[in-house]
Amino acid sequence: RALRGDGKKTAMADCDRAVALMPASPDVRETRAFAALKFGDYDLAIAEYDTTLKLAADRPLGLYGRGLARWRKGDVAGGKADKLAALEIYPNVAREFTPYGLD
Repeated sequence: RALRGDGKKTAMADCDRAVALMPASPDVRETRAFAALKFGDYDLAIAEYDTTLKLAADRPLGLYGRGLARWRKGDVAGGKADKLAALEIYPNVAREFTPYGLD
């Protein structure tokens, strides 16, 4: 829904439902974080990416997404560190965000 532009309320409701069903799924948490990032809710994005990375520390999408959210919140050093860590794991990770206007 977030990618189709259906609106924050419906997209986040879907994410909330998925988290309720599978709270320990890094995929679900990463998707919720991405939706929050897309909608500009950087605090929620960072919190969800933190949870994602606690569940699975080596997820390049989680690291890069958190880096973008941190950067946009003004934590340039933290954002850069996350993005560099993601690039070490998956050099083309930025390509996963660029089509959605997140780079």
